[in-house]
Amino acid sequence: MSHTPTGRVPDWLAPLAAARSAGLMPRARYLLLVLDVPDVHPRYSIVVPADYRPEPTDDFWPLIGLDVEIFFGAETGFHRLRLVCESCVEARIGRLVLLPETRSIFIVLKRGEA
Repeated sequence: MSHTPTGRVPDWLAPLAAARSAGLMPRARYLLLVLDVPDVHPRYSIVVPADYRPEPTDDFWPLIGLDVEIFFGAETGFHRLRLVCESCVEARIGRLVLLPETRSIFIVLKRGEA
């Protein structure tokens, strides 16, 4: 995968960056990001550390072309959630779906560029 770095890949996303650089792709081009939901670690998921705050220099390029779902907890701040969503969309993902922990609903956000 060719990518011109625009910043730094967050530490929690580094294993996916290494896999993508080696030409590997998550099954079905799908990934689940988990924010502030303890003890949830399904397959094909990456837990975003509770102390992570997106910075303008963060580069989410390993998500390029993936369909991403974000499972977030009741304690997740709106600003943090919005910044993670923006970073995902800037990475030219496929779809972005939000899944709140406390509600049996899901929110489909506009399709990103693939």
